[in-house]
Amino acid sequence: MSQAQNPPQRLISLDALRGFTVAGMIVVNSPGSWEFVYPPLRHANWHGLTPTDLVFPFFVFIMGVSVVLGLSRARETTAPRNLVGKILRRSLIIFALGLLLALIDMLAKGQFGFEFFRIPGVLQRLALGLALAVWLVDIRGFQRWTWVGIVFGANAITAYVLHGLLKWPFLLLKVGEGESALSVRDWAFEGLRALGLSGEAASLAWAVAYTALCFVPVWWLYRKRMFITA
Repeated sequence: MSQAQNPPQRLISLDALRGFTVAGMIVVNSPGSWEFVYPPLRHANWHGLTPTDLVFPFFVFIMGVSVVLGLSRARETTAPRNLVGKILRRSLIIFALGLLLALIDMLAKGQFGFEFFRIPGVLQRLALGLALAVWLVDIRGFQRWTWVGIVFGANAITAYVLHGLLKWPFLLLKVGEGESALSVRDWAFEGLRALGLSGEAASLAWAVAYTALCFVPVWWLYRKRMFITA
């Protein structure tokens, strides 16, 4: 049997991350008893984070990296129309595998009825995310909404350091006098609450405004094509 020439190079780090993630998912899904699950292998009810909560985000991250690498190679040899067909076919296969697992699980438990058939499973969500993201961003070129992420991502370390430095003027500078003086941040927060916002909404509004402030210097760096790396 002849071997394919110039097989694609594997990214070992990505394979390893994918493999450990799959292994973690198997551990999470295979307890000895669902009544006695090792606590870190349970999902957090709402607040908090457990290792189990990281499995799906890791899969999404791995899929995103794989898509970029795969499309970069495929564009060299595949027409755009055929590329769309490949992506849709792969998404349909992943979606169908998820439905098959859900069907087997339902029948094995003796549950018969559409209400027991879990359509939005892990594989199904990954398949829909793959198809939608590639079609919108890479095929249709709908990339305007990615602009903020690209600007932050091009100087991610700089943005993170700036966010840790710029907060101090807002915390140390005071508005008012004496014991009633408030830091600039607290003064702005109370001002937002005075406008009728709840505490949570005012807190979110400040966080978004501060993020926008941090965006300005990295946007300037991006326009000047200056990329500061560690």
